[in-house]
Formats: sequence, C-alpha cells, structure tokens
Amino acid sequence: MQGLAIVLKPCIIKIKTMESEKEDIKSIPTCRDKKPSGVEIFWAAISYLGVLSMAPLILHFKSGYIKHHARQGLFLFMMEILMFIIFVIPFVGWIIGFFGGILCFIASLVGIIMSLLGKKWTISGVEKLMEKLNI
Repeated sequence: MQGLAIVLKPCIIKIKTMESEKEDIKSIPTCRDKKPSGVEIFWAAISYLGVLSMAPLILHFKSGYIKHHARQGLFLFMMEILMFIIFVIPFVGWIIGFFGGILCFIASLVGIIMSLLGKKWTISGVEKLMEKLNI
C-alpha cells in the first residue's frame, strides 16, 4: 500500500514515502537551525551602542542576524539624535525629548540583552522601514 506523510517540525519538513515495508525520508531545511556564533553575538550587541551601530553596516557582514540588529541600532541612534534636537525646544521639547530619550535608552538596553541571548528582537515597523531605505 502506498502513502505519503508530511511531518512538520519547527525547522525541518520531512517527507515520508511509504512503499510496502520500505520508508524513504527526505529532509528539507526550512530555516536556520544553528545559534549565532560568538562573533555574530558580539557585533549584534555593539550595534545598539550609539554611533557604533554603523560599524557592522560599514564592514558589510553577510549574517542576517548582524544586519537585523545593526539596522535596529542605527534606527535607535537616529531617534536619539532626533530626541536631542527636540530637547533644545523649551518646555514641550524638554518633556518630549526627555521621555523619548528614556524610551530609546530602554529599547537599546533590551536590544543588547536580546542580542546577547542570541535572539532576533524586532521593534515594530523598523525592519520594513530600514528595508525601504535600503539600509
């Protein structure tokens, strides 16, 4: 009796073809199974330290993990500069600049922690924005 079974696992699709008593298994990798290396983790964490966020982008790393964190770090750096400029405006600018700066600092801190844990953490909408800007 012939049959076909597809087994889905988080990162591998296994296709089993059953012919009588024989089983043919084919594995198709669907995502990256390995954890980021120490070098990738280092450069991803560096990406959230202000002006250093440009270093991984300038050095043209091929790792998607590093590029992801470098783009977010660059976005946060640009937001920190914007908050500094807004902070110069009296009264309203002080409030917006202060709280905006705190949010940027917290987001950078979370980004560093997540990159050191080897996880891809995405700030909502930032990845799409940076792809549109071709960064």
